[in-house]
Amino acid sequence: MTALIVWTLVALVAAGVVALVASATSNGADPSFLRDLRAGLAARRDPASARLDAELFDAEPVDVPLDEFLLATQVDEDGYLHVDELRDTLGKAKQKAVRSVHELTRRPV
Repeated sequence: MTALIVWTLVALVAAGVVALVASATSNGADPSFLRDLRAGLAARRDPASARLDAELFDAEPVDVPLDEFLLATQVDEDGYLHVDELRDTLGKAKQKAVRSVHELTRRPV
């Protein structure tokens, strides 16, 4: 039981160190970790004000039909995944697997 308590305390201290390092390494452009942590804890105490803040910062969704979205995001470059390369890779993997299985079954026991 003592070991469990000791390791729990070690984990809590490590979490505190990580929180301090995260707050110390943040640049001035984004809100600090501790400020975010305090805001989250305050939101748990007063959920009504947190909801009000969230509603103020929510952006209106844009309703666009799928065909317009696909036309707007169309790319002329090659796709990331090439079917021929995938087929060759899977074929090689299959051959390796078959060879390995045959080698395992041929070994004397």
